[in-house]
Amino acid sequence: MIQNHQLKSNRSVGRFSNLMSKACQSAVFAGLFCAVAASGEGDPQPELFHLQILHSSDNESAFQDPNTLEPKVLHYSALTAGLEELAAREGWNTLHLTAGDHTLPGLFYEAAAQVESLGNPGLGDIAIYNALGLDANGVGNHEFDGGLDDFARMLNAADYPFISVNLDFSNAQVGDGIPAVEIGEDALNVNEVAGKVVRSAYVEIEGERIGLIGRSPADFFNVISDSATTMPGVDFIGGRNPDDNQPLVSALGQVLEQVDLLKQKGINKIILLDHAQDFTGDPLSASSLRDIDIVVAAGSTGFMGADEPNGPFNLLREGEEANADYPTVREDSEGNPVLVVNSDQLYAYIGQLIVSFNADGLIESIDERSGPIATTEQAVNALREYLELEELWPIAGVREVFEALTNTPLIQEQLEVVGETRFPLNGERAAVRSRETNLGRIAADSTLWFARRYAVESSLGIPVDIALKNGGGIRENILGPNITRLSVGE
Repeated sequence: MIQNHQLKSNRSVGRFSNLMSKACQSAVFAGLFCAVAASGEGDPQPELFHLQILHSSDNESAFQDPNTLEPKVLHYSALTAGLEELAAREGWNTLHLTAGDHTLPGLFYEAAAQVESLGNPGLGDIAIYNALGLDANGVGNHEFDGGLDDFARMLNAADYPFISVNLDFSNAQVGDGIPAVEIGEDALNVNEVAGKVVRSAYVEIEGERIGLIGRSPADFFNVISDSATTMPGVDFIGGRNPDDNQPLVSALGQVLEQVDLLKQKGINKIILLDHAQDFTGDPLSASSLRDIDIVVAAGSTGFMGADEPNGPFNLLREGEEANADYPTVREDSEGNPVLVVNSDQLYAYIGQLIVSFNADGLIESIDERSGPIATTEQAVNALREYLELEELWPIAGVREVFEALTNTPLIQEQLEVVGETRFPLNGERAAVRSRETNLGRIAADSTLWFARRYAVESSLGIPVDIALKNGGGIRENILGPNITRLSVGE
């Protein structure tokens, strides 16, 4: 039997009994209770709106594991199909959202230029998101690592909007023959603003509207290389400090402005796609917000989950542990619950939040099947068995794009073995961004070796004593024993 965690809000009245689950127990504070409703026999049951939110972020064009060649994006797609089938059986509605760092220049990103039907870098990613039926993307920073022209092409090809409350594209300058970065009207249906940048939008399902707001990182212009050249004309709304590139205007007021705009349209269920990064100079804590029910957080290290799997649900990759409860329940400025969720990066998981809203737009309950699901063959098979299906295939459009990319000369060349290692080389995000690792040492030492050789061959006449490697430039482990070009290039 599947139990639901029920929430109590300062804006709602109900009768509640015993607290349930570790997630609920850790979230109890004034005005918020996770409990089982204690309704008497014969009491009329209020009509609820059931919503399944599939979400991910920081996927960064990582379609395939460079070491094992596991096709993560195909497993992600198969899980999407299975979870949509589950929702149809249960009578839920489904949203599919991403919270930024859609893409990252690399082998699969570049391979799209060698596929005739795609033609330009990054468009393979967009074709895959289109095939997944994505509803919206909250804008991160890696979408722009290929430059504004690449971003404009990707935006133009998307069947969904890119949402950012704090980025100003009104003076964006693209090259000749490049589609303009089109800015849509805020608080419209996602179908009306597909392929455009907006500050907010909504999805309408069975007469119910769910509002969406996106926030890009406050360090946006510090984490994009040479933004003055690669992002001409783009700025924060309200400008930025020339000394530290931080926004002059906090995104908090900008988010709340869009909240009010959505509320004016009668929308009482709102999701914030917040690409805040690990650290930000402009934090949006739940306690500073109002009228936002769910925050899909992105750009950070670590992910949320449960202690134990429940069949295919909350099924993690072998050896991995969650860093916080899924969802983590916070309290907003008016004492109402805010559910915060995230998922791990690089297509490693798909997040699944299942909630029920009452007629006032308040979250009444959280289904215990909510949580991350690893994009592994094991998880796909577990979900297939749970659904009692003979097969659970990836979505056809996703498979077609992935196969087209993997068959390009660029990707085929990357399967060549170029080295070997007796020990796994540690490129884990949490490690390389906080301490020394063997892969970090190799990367820095190889840079030092090359720089010294270049200095001699070019007769520069200067010594080279040290090399520094940015931890963010290391994206994956190299497990070995064989090292392919793919494992180095990704």
